[in-house]
Amino acid sequence: MADVTHLEEKIKRLKKTLSEKRQKDLGASGSLELRTFQKQLKRLQRRRRVLLDFMQRGTKAKTEKAETESKSEAKPVAEKPAASAAGKEAKAG
Repeated sequence: MADVTHLEEKIKRLKKTLSEKRQKDLGASGSLELRTFQKQLKRLQRRRRVLLDFMQRGTKAKTEKAETESKSEAKPVAEKPAASAAGKEAKAG
C-alpha cells in the first residue's frame, strides 16, 4: 500500500508542475516539455492503476482461498474413510 501512496504523491506533484507549465506557456500548447510531463503523468497513473489491480486480485485470491478452506473444513472428514471402508467390505464379501 505504501507504493500506491508514493505513486499518488508523485502524480500530485507532477500534475501541479504540469498545470504551472501550462499557465506559463499558454501559447505553446505543443511544447516538448509539456508533452514529456504529460507522458510521465500518464505512465505514473498507469503504474498506479496496475498496482492497485494487482493488489485487489491478490486480496481477492486470498479471500477465495480462505473461503474454500473454510468450506473444506466444514465437511465432515469421517464420512470419506467410512464410505471407502464400506466399499472394500462389499467387494470382499
